[in-house]
Amino acid sequence: MERTRTAILAAVSTVIFLTTTAHAACSKNEDGQLVISGNDPLSICRTDAERIIYQVNDIGLCKALPEFTTSAGQLDSCESVLANEISVDLTFGSTQEAVDVVRPPNGDYSYFYVVIENEAQYQGVAEYAQQITGGTETGEPGFLQGRFCQAPNYPVNLDHMYQSPNSYASHCTDTDPEIKRLSTVRVNNFFANTFQPIMSVPEASSTVANFTPSADAYQNVYLLDQEKRLAESSEDISFMLTVMQKQSPITINNETEGLRIGFNLTDAINAYTFDVNGTLLVSQVVLNGRTVTVSEE
Repeated sequence: MERTRTAILAAVSTVIFLTTTAHAACSKNEDGQLVISGNDPLSICRTDAERIIYQVNDIGLCKALPEFTTSAGQLDSCESVLANEISVDLTFGSTQEAVDVVRPPNGDYSYFYVVIENEAQYQGVAEYAQQITGGTETGEPGFLQGRFCQAPNYPVNLDHMYQSPNSYASHCTDTDPEIKRLSTVRVNNFFANTFQPIMSVPEASSTVANFTPSADAYQNVYLLDQEKRLAESSEDISFMLTVMQKQSPITINNETEGLRIGFNLTDAINAYTFDVNGTLLVSQVVLNGRTVTVSEE
């Protein structure tokens, strides 16, 4: 039997790491150091992540965009293809493959979803060409400067910089740390002073997002409670669901033997750098994306 193979590529991202283009005010010099230039108040700098650890709860294909409310979760139009949860642990450039993948029924699937736990760990340092101000190592009020910035060793919520914290979420040092810390980030809101459990990204290259789902969006992301319903508050969140739209449907037919699911870390971390009256502040160093591939066999 001749095998048909159609690749599905989806950025299983959390919050700010959804965008795929860096801000024009940040560039890299010939030494690979980040350089801030221009008059923009915010620069989104990108550099390599070194490691990511997260838990995948479910993966599936959908014929239509699922809908979620605080009283019900609707994956009725979707087919789960993951028999067991997966612990993903990747270093940059490495790959990992899922086992016990279930073949979905025949049909055309226009969407692809991934459910992960709302807490992940990652490793990476952003090296700047100039001095950058970050927070303290312990998270206590105060600021420290340096050229090498990474996320702190205490858990950081992703709404940290939106709710007037005492210090910035990233920590900078004068020298490259010999041991890169494994930082923990919790997805507990989508960039607003009020709780927003839904975010949609219009296009893959978008640097903006909306708080309402759209069937035509590049991807929709939902924060769910333990029962896979839309979370009512940040305290209720257990999972993050990402739904990707495909440019052409994935067709499962009688010639399709099964599915192959792979994980690889090929993307970058984002360092959110602000120019405040001439002082450069880094507020978040977070993972830009995790890549999951699914293909027919």
